[in-house]
Amino acid sequence: MRTIFSQYSQKNKRTVRHGETFTEGYASALHNLGGSYWEQGNYAEARRCLEQALRIDEQICGEESIHFASGLNALGVVAIEMGDYGAALPLYERALAIRERVLGAEHPNAATSLNNLAINHYYQGDLVTAERLMSRAIQIYEARLGADHPDTQRSRRSLAAIRERMEEGV
Repeated sequence: MRTIFSQYSQKNKRTVRHGETFTEGYASALHNLGGSYWEQGNYAEARRCLEQALRIDEQICGEESIHFASGLNALGVVAIEMGDYGAALPLYERALAIRERVLGAEHPNAATSLNNLAINHYYQGDLVTAERLMSRAIQIYEARLGADHPDTQRSRRSLAAIRERMEEGV
């Protein structure tokens, strides 16, 4: 893969480690490969690729970049799929904090982080927190993307599932 991305070394930011040059393009390719593994259900390989992409993004873009936040979010998704809710929580929290600082608390990407945090809390049985976070995500999505946007609709369905489970527990 390094050969494929050698053309980026002159144009993009790069970092050198152990004699290899890594670029944003290489990190992006690893991120995409991790996504492909995730779609196939190969979560261990997805995690490996996403962790490597995250290390590169951290070196090239820094810990306060949107690329880094997206990598954290992707790793959180994989952790959820693997049933590792404890590992997903700090990843989602950190992604949310970065997105709010860099993009603003009302940005749709912040809403995505709130949505993912809510789902994580749902799986851990913290339904009150899940409801609060999902409601906030919906407010942002509606204000920024509209009531009929697929992200808004998906979050509404998730909120309905959270509330249904809350009612069952009463």
